[in-house]
Amino acid sequence: MMKYLTLAITVLMLVAVFISCTDDFQEMDTRLIDREITFKLTDPESGETLVNVFEKAFRAEHNVQVEIESDYRINKVDVVNVNTRQVIENIAVNGNTATFSSPVANMGIPFGQAINLAFHLYFDDEGVDGFNYPSMRSFTLRVIDDIPSNVHYSFSDGRIQELATNIVNAARVYDHPEFGIVTSFKGGENSFMVVESNPMLNFGASRDFSVSWWMKTDHNISDPAVMGTQNWASGANTGWVVAYNRGRMRFVASSREEETRNETPYMDAGRFDVRNEESPWLDGEFHHMTITAKRGEGMYIYFNGVEEGFGTMASVNLDNGNPIHINQDGTGNYGDKLQAEYAKIVFYDRALTAEEVAEIYNNR
Repeated sequence: MMKYLTLAITVLMLVAVFISCTDDFQEMDTRLIDREITFKLTDPESGETLVNVFEKAFRAEHNVQVEIESDYRINKVDVVNVNTRQVIENIAVNGNTATFSSPVANMGIPFGQAINLAFHLYFDDEGVDGFNYPSMRSFTLRVIDDIPSNVHYSFSDGRIQELATNIVNAARVYDHPEFGIVTSFKGGENSFMVVESNPMLNFGASRDFSVSWWMKTDHNISDPAVMGTQNWASGANTGWVVAYNRGRMRFVASSREEETRNETPYMDAGRFDVRNEESPWLDGEFHHMTITAKRGEGMYIYFNGVEEGFGTMASVNLDNGNPIHINQDGTGNYGDKLQAEYAKIVFYDRALTAEEVAEIYNNR
């Protein structure tokens, strides 16, 4: 008896599935077949129209601008923040083109994260082909919070250019109320940032330059690189580097081909060594560092606006083909690895004077 009962139940289930599938098939909305719909997004940087692109990075000062075109009349479009499930706008279209524009700053995107915007299109075809409701089509746009780079280039004429970077295995990136975008790197493992190659950063044999940045660390480690292009396996290798020794720093710039090594001494051990309880690095605050290179004359290193090291500097070619690394040497794979945080990294097309360095520090 149980055998026949099981068989009967199975047959009933199959019939139910068949009926369900048949009903779904009958309810298929054939009105959308061959309907042509184009989703157009305005690139926030270039202004170029991007067709059927559904993911883009935006900054707070940008607007999200969308235009949707259809070969069939659109009745309305509902724009919904999928993350919060809130309707952003109900657009009455009554035509073939719908437009949407909204400031990114008003969208509440968490720092470094993203939201999804759903565009629900309702067509003006209620009653067509026996359907008593309008057909519908949806698109989803992923709006990503584009974190600005914290590396810039300063020209003598006052122009400032943001430099693109590639971050590798950072501990985190966050927005500091005073110092802006901060990149935090892990100690003891490859954790660094690469500045995108740019001719402005090839200092050659004759170009003066400077770099300033804010930095926080208390890492008790002897020989990592803070930044530069040089292979720090040897200070005689071609390139430049800022080196760290338990809180003390020095600036090295060399040319192996010309057998020339320029460097400042390490900053005073009595003041800066993190093994010393009075070291300024141990206060948990950011401190300002600057290096300047006056070719054929001298090289300087400053801490909180005050000169802490000087060395003579011969005019030798520093270019070696390596991109600038932050929190690593020019190879990106030097053995000792620093735990540190960086903000407001600025390269200058000139050797800053002591007065300029002090002004930058005081006007943070």
